[in-house]
Formats: sequence, structure tokens, C-alpha cells
Amino acid sequence: MYERLIKNNIGYLNEHMVRGFLENKKIYVNEEEALIITKLVKENWNKLYHKDYEGVFAELKSKVKKETYDQLLSLYLTSIRDFL
Repeated sequence: MYERLIKNNIGYLNEHMVRGFLENKKIYVNEEEALIITKLVKENWNKLYHKDYEGVFAELKSKVKKETYDQLLSLYLTSIRDFL
């Protein structure tokens, strides 16, 4: 059910939505990081959904601040544990 919902709506995701979501989680990113995260999520949502995240996060690590990377990885791991 979640997979189909994501597949049908991932195209609507934008950097403003990503920043708002992350700010609600107390993760603050700049505009460039929000664009990077949005692009990676849109291109790799299926891998992330199926817990094949190592390659995606390796790419992310080279493009965002270390603190941002650590916070996003922690959020992702918590989310997949709680929801998938």
C-alpha cells in the first residue's frame, strides 16, 4: 500500500516540502541541501523503500554537511524501523 502511494505521488515532492518536513524533525538544511535531498529521494525512492540505502547515503554524504548527513541517516533508520 505505501509503495503504491509513494510511487503515485513522488513527482509532487519539492524542496520546500522537504525543508518543512525536516524542520519539523529539528533538522535544518539550506536551500542547496534541500534540492540535493529532494533529487536523491525522487530518483531513489524505490531503493530507499526497499531498505537498499547504502549507495544513496554514500552519494548524499559527499554532497551535504556531515551533521546533516548524520541526522538524515538517523531519521531514515528510525523511520524504516518504525514504519516498514
